[in-house]
Amino acid sequence: MLKPKTVCHLIILITFFSFSKISQTQITFISDRDWNNEIYAMDPNGDNLRRLTNHPAYDGQPSWSPDGRKIVFVTGRGGGGNVEI
Repeated sequence: MLKPKTVCHLIILITFFSFSKISQTQITFISDRDWNNEIYAMDPNGDNLRRLTNHPAYDGQPSWSPDGRKIVFVTGRGGGGNVEI
């Protein structure tokens, strides 16, 4: 008799990502792992995953500043397509 086996516990959709152009030590990306687009950062090898936003409104399209120290992103906070740093 065949026994059921779990193949995948969680599917994470990554829809947008950006490398830090200066240091190339961080990747930012959008994930809807909690059924809401949030911005995350991690090392290129997958270590040090950090959630950078936590808001019910849309957060997306992260991009690094020219000096590689800040991230700008589009958000639906306040009811519109605002840009945050």
